[in-house]
Amino acid sequence: MAGKLTAQRLRDEQDRLCWAIIDSHVPPIRSDGYHSSRPSNYRELEVATRDYVPWPSEVDVIPGTWPAFEHAWGDFLHEFYYWRLADFFTEPPPASFELQYKVLLAGSAEYLCDRWELDMPDWIGDPQYRMPELTDFGVARLLDLRETRFRRCQRAAPQFLKRNLIFEARNLIVL
Repeated sequence: MAGKLTAQRLRDEQDRLCWAIIDSHVPPIRSDGYHSSRPSNYRELEVATRDYVPWPSEVDVIPGTWPAFEHAWGDFLHEFYYWRLADFFTEPPPASFELQYKVLLAGSAEYLCDRWELDMPDWIGDPQYRMPELTDFGVARLLDLRETRFRRCQRAAPQFLKRNLIFEARNLIVL
């Protein structure tokens, strides 16, 4: 048991250090008309997901599925962490996304707005951004099958759990 506690403490310390690195960045003032090649709102995230071109090793990737979303989502998070502006979340999650992605985006918007005291988007409380039953997000449930759902729920951020989604804030870390 002591090994698991030590591993958890190390994991928590890694998370603390990573968030400290992200927090240490002082966002610049974004000039009017600035636009990056990375998505900076959920509409652009939808386009980036749809337009994703898979690597040659990714055979038969269906547009809009995990590799495409994961790539576009990583770009979105990098762009958000650089600017840290509430306008990244003014538009709700795209209707074309599967429910679990829409719920993830709603929980992420709430978590990130809470973290940096940004204005919360109007759509955030809409009940459509909730899973019908408690659900592990994507492949997270496959990472460690030895863990109990109870333990994964303990580590999940409340902004996701209230939407019936088991998702840890550490999965929002990109450096």
